[in-house]
Amino acid sequence: AGRNVQTLFTDSFEIAEENADALLDARNNWQGNVRVVAESIDLGGYSLQIEENRVSRTIASTTISVGSFYELQFIARGEVSRMEVLLEQEGDNEPVALFTFDPSVNQARAISVGNSWQQYRLGPVQFDPKSNQGDARVTFVTTPVAGGRVQVYIDQVQLKELPSNL
Repeated sequence: AGRNVQTLFTDSFEIAEENADALLDARNNWQGNVRVVAESIDLGGYSLQIEENRVSRTIASTTISVGSFYELQFIARGEVSRMEVLLEQEGDNEPVALFTFDPSVNQARAISVGNSWQQYRLGPVQFDPKSNQGDARVTFVTTPVAGGRVQVYIDQVQLKELPSNL
């Protein structure tokens, strides 16, 4: 018998009250030009606004397992953009895996983000890093189709470890 699906993290960016500390706390574990804003698929909700082409979410080394498979889910909307999503490991020069890899054509295939909220479910990918020095991270690389600055919102970001018996 295999294990059940295990959720490593779920980031919904919701805050109890709108103040500077709550807004900063809601983006814990995220690096890059990001901020929590009142923009959501849910009335009165919040999401993470991405304003540069490369931002990351740290995954503690104690929570991710070498050799295991992972699936990433999130919703996104914003300026029409192409987005690649990588699984990276501190100390590795190359990504460990591409969530936006299409095995049917054996190449990376960016997802399209548009003006309406859309759900994405990416993977599974295997976490098999060259080094195992410290934390891993999920990295979102966003390229606006029309050029200009990045402005994308993401929400309900969830990383799951899949059972080993799939």
